[in-house]
Amino acid sequence: MFYWWIGLPNGSSIDLIRVANEHFPNCDVMVITIFDHECHILQCIEAGATGYLLKDCKTIDIPTQIHALRQGASN
Repeated sequence: MFYWWIGLPNGSSIDLIRVANEHFPNCDVMVITIFDHECHILQCIEAGATGYLLKDCKTIDIPTQIHALRQGASN
């Protein structure tokens, strides 16, 4: 599982999602971010992210979200 934010200081997270999927095809990629715009979500999903979690949730239970992602839920 890779964790990162869309607003990377040194590059594109969309590119990072693509590279992760290319080199680690069995790895799920969950994006954890503050960006809730539909265009960001769609770009990440189209690039191969299997989950998208907003950091502004009152309580982020990362283990529960990872488990849900592994079970096929959309976060």
